[in-house]
Amino acid sequence: MRKQEACGTGCDVTEVYRFLEEDGEDFEYIDFSGYKLMGVNLSRLSLRGSHLRHADLRHANLAGIILEGADLEGANLRGVKLSGANLQGANLTNVKLDNADLLRADLRGACCKNATLTHASLRAVKIDGADFSGANLQGTNLFGAYGILSTTFDGADLRGARLNFTTLDKLELSKKGVKFDSLTEEGKAFVLQFIKTSWTEFVSGWGKQVFLAPFRFISWIFRGLWKIITFPLWIFRKIKH
Repeated sequence: MRKQEACGTGCDVTEVYRFLEEDGEDFEYIDFSGYKLMGVNLSRLSLRGSHLRHADLRHANLAGIILEGADLEGANLRGVKLSGANLQGANLTNVKLDNADLLRADLRGACCKNATLTHASLRAVKIDGADFSGANLQGTNLFGAYGILSTTFDGADLRGARLNFTTLDKLELSKKGVKFDSLTEEGKAFVLQFIKTSWTEFVSGWGKQVFLAPFRFISWIFRGLWKIITFPLWIFRKIKH
């Protein structure tokens, strides 16, 4: 890993902004382990493969950031804005993400073992292949999460979690040793039970095609009419030339 020193361990936000001005957006594969970056604005930057182990990023703006393959083990991300962030394959073991905003974030293949995500917003996140074993997801909003059936929740706490428009149900949760309560029962939402297609998958895939079909048909009709109307003009131009 290439290590760039922005400032010493425990540096403040001012020093990070100075480093930003000097090195622009070249933040990939750096080491921010243990840094105190509360409230820092690193939105839409790339920290791919970087180390932020045990860093303090409380209430930071990381919207749209690229943290693919990054190591954030033990980091404090309480109240962080991570909407639209790319966290594919990231190490989020023991990370604190309470009240964080991860709307439409990409957590595919991320390791979130023993992470704390109480009352976090994970609406419409992509979590295919992610591992939430032992994670605390009490009160977490997973409304419309994608790929949830391939996600590991062994021993996780999902009491009070919102699972509407996902494919998790009480039976599947009980097989995984997950803690849940009556609120969790809202999760089952198969539109096609026999092939386990959730409403989220239906709306984003098949539903989109069904919705667009009439517009495509109308467009096809108008294109045909336009060709018929302009055909004499095309013949005239051919004869003229």
